[in-house]
Amino acid sequence: MLLLLMLRICVLRRKGMVRGMDEYLTTMEVAKWLRVDRSTLCRWRLAGTGPRVIWLGPSSPRYARADVLAWLQEMAA
Repeated sequence: MLLLLMLRICVLRRKGMVRGMDEYLTTMEVAKWLRVDRSTLCRWRLAGTGPRVIWLGPSSPRYARADVLAWLQEMAA
């Protein structure tokens, strides 16, 4: 159910019909953005030291872009 809602939001966002909602990124997308390996991001997630994660299912972690940016700012301070 949640996955269907997320997919619907993505479609509406692409059509410009949803504004002000976070974009949710996969582990691969965040790892690529931060220029780290996926295993590094997974290790940070398990240690509780990485960006806040939202679970869509048992094997579907997602990261809100705003949370990743906030985490980066916190790490740079």
